[in-house]
Amino acid sequence: FDRLRFIRRATQSAPTSAGAGTRRYGGARAVLAAALVAAAALATVPMATTAAASAGWSGPGLIDSGAGLSSVSCPTAKFCLAVDGAGKGVIHKRNMTWETPNPIDTSGGGFSSVSCATTLFCASVDETGHEVTYAYGKWFRATSIDSGGGLSSVSCPTAKFCVAVDAAGNTLTYDGAAWSGPTGSDPGHALDAVSCASLSSCIAVDNSGNALSYDGTGWSSPASIDPGNVLDAVSCPTAYFCVAVDGAGNALSFPTPLAITTTSLPGGTVGHTYTGTLTATGGNSPYTWSASLPRGLKVNKSTGAISGTAKRTGTFTFTATVLDTKIRTKFPTQNRATKRLSITIS
Repeated sequence: FDRLRFIRRATQSAPTSAGAGTRRYGGARAVLAAALVAAAALATVPMATTAAASAGWSGPGLIDSGAGLSSVSCPTAKFCLAVDGAGKGVIHKRNMTWETPNPIDTSGGGFSSVSCATTLFCASVDETGHEVTYAYGKWFRATSIDSGGGLSSVSCPTAKFCVAVDAAGNTLTYDGAAWSGPTGSDPGHALDAVSCASLSSCIAVDNSGNALSYDGTGWSSPASIDPGNVLDAVSCPTAYFCVAVDGAGNALSFPTPLAITTTSLPGGTVGHTYTGTLTATGGNSPYTWSASLPRGLKVNKSTGAISGTAKRTGTFTFTATVLDTKIRTKFPTQNRATKRLSITIS
């Protein structure tokens, strides 16, 4: 993963679409833009009379003239760390100004990504397989952790857990003391980005539209979620919600909305055993079911199976409700779905 290829990919104009065979280094353009915007928002410069400024953003403020900024991470509103393609780091602290760019990665690699778990711990990775740690106000020496591929992204939900991914489809894990060796989690593809909500929940995306998930013990097989496009970036603020973006301008979210998929239920006969099933998709399974069924029938709250012996004839319309397991208190409608259905008893 040589330096010239990184610079060319990070600076070329954005295409209208990106096929699976197109490799863009770790979503460099998207991350670069985000870093510059975030830097501008926090820099103490006069407000520009632009639409962006009038919407609450400051005008662009130059904080690093040596190289293009490639990534930024802000664990709080009073601390941010940005890194650039020349191996320098720029820190924004409580005094609302950015420090002078600090050359911290002298290995010859330009930084591709940085992630700060707290104001006291950040990890940065570069395109030559090196990692540099910032801890308790001090930069540590660049360490080679991946000789097989350029590191494209890193995510640290805590100071004792980080995941990095590379251009050869490898994943690496930090346990608070050391990095594991590269593991071929996505052979034949380049992993562009990773985001970890916790020690047991990470999502990585690659240049062929695939996503992989980590559950604390291992990685799933790549699953195609955006065929024909390069997934550039992914963000998972919680273990139950992620958004990914691609080079064609698409955004994808996980999980899909919770919905009841049952369209009709079989009829039954008074005095005979009834069998039917409610089904759903999306959300975070397993589900919890409830329904206002005709007298004599009940729904299994775990499986959605309807059983029992009907007591009366007629067509009974009722409301079926399904909840997913992870209740989001701020967005209650996202974990609940309802539907009106009917059962005819003869």
